[in-house]
Amino acid sequence: MLSSTQIRAARAMLNWSQNKLAMLAGLHINSLRNLENGSSKSRVQTDMKLRAVLEKAGIIFHGRSGVETEPEMLQINRITSGDYLMVLTKDILATLKNKNDELCTVTHDEMMFKKFDPGGISLYYKGRTRQKFTERCIVPFGGKQHSEKTNYRHLPHAFIGPVSWIIYKDRIALIHWDCNEGIIIRNRQIAATYQAIFEALWLQGEE
Repeated sequence: MLSSTQIRAARAMLNWSQNKLAMLAGLHINSLRNLENGSSKSRVQTDMKLRAVLEKAGIIFHGRSGVETEPEMLQINRITSGDYLMVLTKDILATLKNKNDELCTVTHDEMMFKKFDPGGISLYYKGRTRQKFTERCIVPFGGKQHSEKTNYRHLPHAFIGPVSWIIYKDRIALIHWDCNEGIIIRNRQIAATYQAIFEALWLQGEE
């Protein structure tokens, strides 16, 4: 079972608030506070929820007191094959596996995904329904929308460039439509940087 010290240390390493950890783990905020201050003991199910969320974020636990983060990695995969969108779709579905996961997209034309890879978009929506992860998408005003299950925000075209980008967990994918290529970058800090940009744009967008 995780100790109160490990939970506090893991949360501090991730720079997460108690509210964020409680939300991701599906716990009441008071339950988490009691666990962290040692006034209550964790149940097996609660421990499993916390461990799953924290380990997914890159935390490694050792015994009853040890805690560290996974070594930072930087992987860059340039996809130049004609099925680059299908490769990206399969990587997304292999990475986002449950309702606590989220996909965030910024694109000037969401219909490009369907135009260039109709099979991939069908596979994607079937996988999203099965794995129940959520999606937010920023598109220009007047842009067509794919899915009723996606949360959309709209911005002027000037805020959105010609290259589409997608954030999912520790990865950022860039799609260059004119070159028919994609790049997947796997790095927590780079993904976090793009996530911060996305959140700033999201706050400015209109429903």
